[in-house]
Amino acid sequence: MKLTVIQGFVIATAVLMALPSALLAHWGERSLSPEQVIAGTCQPPLEFALVCGQEIFAGNDAEGSTDNIDSFPCAPTYDYSGPEIAYALVIDEATEVTVSLRALAEDLDLFILDAVGGECHSDFCFATSTNTGTEDESVTFQADPTVYFVVVDGYQGTVSDFFLSVDCALGVVFTDGFESGNLSAWSSSMP
Repeated sequence: MKLTVIQGFVIATAVLMALPSALLAHWGERSLSPEQVIAGTCQPPLEFALVCGQEIFAGNDAEGSTDNIDSFPCAPTYDYSGPEIAYALVIDEATEVTVSLRALAEDLDLFILDAVGGECHSDFCFATSTNTGTEDESVTFQADPTVYFVVVDGYQGTVSDFFLSVDCALGVVFTDGFESGNLSAWSSSMP
């Protein structure tokens, strides 16, 4: 497997080849000008991408945050008038991924978006955690080798620092209905 170092992270070159060209073409851009910003879009800081096993400390009002998203189709009844911060998440092999948000001082929520055409947009949300108050947030999903976007947004205008972590069960891909961890069905089906 050929590896490439990008922004200080070692990433399988095959994954980089599969990334949307729009994302790679703009990897070094810092942000869009105000006239280019479209409601519902997010702008991940391009200094780095999240990878499996990583934890960061940040805030939803940190450098690189935006305030372009006020609602998500995957959480349509909630008011996300607070700032959001987005991160590219690079997955280099099929795996179960858990993204967790903890140590909140205010009510922030967590969203996972597909990177359709390299675009970070609220319309591409497929998973969310919207616990109330300062409860930890966590989303687990089956990931393919590609890029996703992780968005942390402030509920009703809130701002908070947080720890964001990405854990992957590398080499473990659940199939055939064993997602619940019920291995008794598997062991009883063995000859």
